[in-house]
Amino acid sequence: MMDRLARGNRMKLHWIASGLILIANPSAQAQAPDPRAADAVQFFGAFCVSTAGTPTRALAVLADGNALATRLPADVVRQAQGNREGGIGWAVRSPRDAEFMLDYDARGICGLRLREADELSVRHAFEAVIKGAAKGAGAELTSEPASEEQVNGTRTTYKAYSFPLGGRTAYLAVTTAERPIGAQQHFMTFGFVK
Repeated sequence: MMDRLARGNRMKLHWIASGLILIANPSAQAQAPDPRAADAVQFFGAFCVSTAGTPTRALAVLADGNALATRLPADVVRQAQGNREGGIGWAVRSPRDAEFMLDYDARGICGLRLREADELSVRHAFEAVIKGAAKGAGAELTSEPASEEQVNGTRTTYKAYSFPLGGRTAYLAVTTAERPIGAQQHFMTFGFVK
């Protein structure tokens, strides 16, 4: 009974997150062969991109935790954010088994760290969501050339995008890896250029 209830809560939050991004821009659906990539990127779109990187919606929907999201202790968030104080975060497991950390730091950056998913699926889903967001804002999306580097013997790829939003420049980036490095494989961020 509890397992069915927990699954129902996970599905409800998944639909909430998916619905938020679809409301923000119906064409911004993340299409990816790996459902974990689609879940994570849709969540990123709903809780980072469509909120302009603010934690208000996450605090209202995820609160102090539920069957899908667990609020993380401040020391765990601080460590993930390079020992900066003032951040908040949640550990999340999606209905299709994506495991990720959603976090907001005190500098105004919203991030999502995905434990594991197909690299190409993450890249395609990320690009679909941000293209949809830029289109929804009536703005032109620009991108920087991708850069690659080796981290602990694993190839990583970094790609950044930007578009004007509300009189500022939104800056979005995704770092993907061919396999997990420690507790994460992929990292997405949303913030504004200062």
